[in-house]
Amino acid sequence: MKGRTLEYVVKVLKGEEWRGYYPESYETIGFLIAHRIAGLFYSRKPSWVRFPPKMEKILSREYENQARRVRFMRRYLRELSSALEESGTEHIFLKGSVLSNAMGRDGRPAFYGSGERSSNDIDILVRSENLTEVSEILKRLGYVQGRYDPESRKIQGFERSEILSRRMNRGETAPFLKLTGNSEIPYIETDINFSLGATPSEYIGLREEMLCGRKKYEGKIGLYSASETAFFIHLLLHQYKESRTMFMVGKGKDLDLYKLADIYYYWHSGQVKMEELERQLRENGAEEAAGAVLGQVGRVFHDEDMLLAAGEYGKIVPEVTDYMQNKKYRWTADERMRLCNADTRYLLEEIKDDRT
Repeated sequence: MKGRTLEYVVKVLKGEEWRGYYPESYETIGFLIAHRIAGLFYSRKPSWVRFPPKMEKILSREYENQARRVRFMRRYLRELSSALEESGTEHIFLKGSVLSNAMGRDGRPAFYGSGERSSNDIDILVRSENLTEVSEILKRLGYVQGRYDPESRKIQGFERSEILSRRMNRGETAPFLKLTGNSEIPYIETDINFSLGATPSEYIGLREEMLCGRKKYEGKIGLYSASETAFFIHLLLHQYKESRTMFMVGKGKDLDLYKLADIYYYWHSGQVKMEELERQLRENGAEEAAGAVLGQVGRVFHDEDMLLAAGEYGKIVPEVTDYMQNKKYRWTADERMRLCNADTRYLLEEIKDDRT
């Protein structure tokens, strides 16, 4: 993809005027769909953005599809939120469940309207000692730990060994799936997180602060989530985690633009308390992670404020680890060039250990 297409998309997302040459429509829309921001782009594009009727219809359809998915998932999100509240288990919802449903003080969506951001799953954060209790709640609601088979249209349950392995080695459980009977959205996935990092033991202190300081958000659904600043920190840590593994690079999910947009909009929402942000990052050893991600977003969105903050926290470029091959890599290109390539693995350079 050409760099000017990315520049054009970013300008629209930032609400700035575009004075350059209009990029090719097929290329633009393909990029928007691949990065799950077609609905956001369609909703927020100003009047000067024009597409041929066929392309405009595709964007409109993507927006409506996302809105339909968000509305459909709300019934399951509401059901789960009610069941967790009734159990008395301290929990918070994360990411898209909050961004697409919480309301601001003026009664309007705090971040996204129904068609602007879609979610593939529901993410919950709990303490590790509450995993069994929450798992039982999900099972009573009809969820099964496994994967969906599109041919049989059934959920294939995981073996117990697979369930235990994921629980022991990751910061989340194996996914819980529930059939819906809907041909467009055949199942709902819920992930139980008990760590904010890649392993079960990372950022335990921050997890406690998020759960103890949780608050009830109203909106399309009333649900618990972290305080605004802690919620933002989770967005940073999640992006940092996903940008550091070869598994995510191979899937093209280490630099999804919709996740960077979440962070960009939240940073500029006025809801992040900077002194509180600095304290929580410092006390939980998360400054490096925050600096790395703020640098990523700042470079993509040409945001000097974010780049300045990234510099204060370190502004490193995360290395990529291939755990299967026990190898580490560094990037030979910046984020903007990587976003312009569908497969970025050729832009990685192996880090050789001079001691061997």
